[in-house]
Amino acid sequence: MNGYIIEPMWFYWVRVLDNISGVTLGVLILGTVATVLCFLMEQDCYSEEDYKMWRKRVWASFIVVVLSAITVVFVPSSDTLVKMKLAEFGTYENVRTVIETIEDMTDKIIEQIK
Repeated sequence: MNGYIIEPMWFYWVRVLDNISGVTLGVLILGTVATVLCFLMEQDCYSEEDYKMWRKRVWASFIVVVLSAITVVFVPSSDTLVKMKLAEFGTYENVRTVIETIEDMTDKIIEQIK
């Protein structure tokens, strides 16, 4: 019973997800600015060709913003992942095992004192 309680690679993946969330937030901000700028440029177009080009850019920027927003919302933070991992160990069975162990140890200490 010398195995890990928490797999060390889990901590690595928590950090990776935290970094992905941070990068995605930056992409969300830049994508929003790009969408607004493309939309404004689209309004100043005089030819049909330019209008279609800027319309494609607005939609591409909008799709990036939506995907980034979804990622920011659904990728949990490192704090959330740690809490989830701790909650995994907080089962009724584990609590009973701890209580039984404490009772056994207390009984042994009392026996040693007598």
